[in-house]
Amino acid sequence: MVSLLFISAELSSDDPKPTRVSSISRILAARGHRIFLLCNAGRSLSRSDFGSFLENLAPKVVQRGRVVWIFPSALRLPRARGAVKILCSVWNIASSLLFATMLLALGTLRVEAVYSSTPQSQGFIASVVSAFRRIPLIVGYIDPSFARDTGATRKFGSFLESISLSSSDAVISSDPVISQYVYSRCGKRPVLLPNGYDPDLFKPAPSPSRSAGRLIAFVGKMDTSVYRLDVLLLACKEVIEVVPEARFVLIGDGPDIAMLKKLAFDLRVEESVDFVGFVPHADVATWIRNAEVCVHVTNDTCLGLKVMEYMASGRPVVIAAPWWDKYESVIRSGYNCVTVPLEPAALAMAIIEVMRNPEHAQQLSRNARETASLYSWNDVSEAMIQVVRAVLRG
Repeated sequence: MVSLLFISAELSSDDPKPTRVSSISRILAARGHRIFLLCNAGRSLSRSDFGSFLENLAPKVVQRGRVVWIFPSALRLPRARGAVKILCSVWNIASSLLFATMLLALGTLRVEAVYSSTPQSQGFIASVVSAFRRIPLIVGYIDPSFARDTGATRKFGSFLESISLSSSDAVISSDPVISQYVYSRCGKRPVLLPNGYDPDLFKPAPSPSRSAGRLIAFVGKMDTSVYRLDVLLLACKEVIEVVPEARFVLIGDGPDIAMLKKLAFDLRVEESVDFVGFVPHADVATWIRNAEVCVHVTNDTCLGLKVMEYMASGRPVVIAAPWWDKYESVIRSGYNCVTVPLEPAALAMAIIEVMRNPEHAQQLSRNARETASLYSWNDVSEAMIQVVRAVLRG
């Protein structure tokens, strides 16, 4: 069995919505591996801003199941931007390094390898811990920060990732385009491990009855800086002109929900759009199963976590993104999904085509289920530990 330190910006040991790292950690711990999870960005607390600020300054160690969660002292300011965000990051890096070094020196934290969920802040912390203890370093490049971050934030992140990537013994990516970026950046070929899904929640389902409504579903944060729901609403106007009974259900909350409701009103499609709001993760699967089409509209990666959950549920998936034509593995347009440019007309046309062609929709669903069957969190966790073992043998 392996003793492994994960470093990730997890915000709660009790979060009902599992993340990639928390899902893998729990599965590996249940299989007997010793898992420590160091969370370097503070905790999300149901307190006043000031109360949350004070409580995050106090370090905390808790055990949930067989996973030991470590929360160093942190500056958590959810609304921080620019220089303030960088200063918070610097504080949290220093605090995490100090706390982790103390635990290592005391012998409380005994690990054989360290894994960072990103190559930026977490990667830098992991690099120092790896060098201090002379243990292998595995760097994850999961979110495409090179596409999302700009200005000083990107320059700072790029500096940190250059350190972690160059010192890594292995790199894991969640997306083929991210893998291409990593190879161009440091000459290392990452192991591709896409995001997974919970097979107990997301199971193949028969095609939904049209009598219940012809639903087009999106699941995710109402944040147009990442998810281009403005493009989806513009496409909605074109879809309902051809399929009047179509209804769009947007599941999730976020900072842009008021703006999006206003846009739906201005476009005169508010009667065809339901803003469902927050839904517990355990209930998301029901919404997906009832959808005729599931959509992903994004500024970057086509292979998000939601896409794997859509595919595992056997739903036809339409993806609109700038990288729509750069995928040759895991997802293939026309085979197990449809990818189109991030344009309202292209998105609308793809949705209409799937809704008007049941045979095509069934083929997409069947192939999507077959693809997703390879990537449950159990499968991803097993592949992850095999990478760790290979590094330890190397």
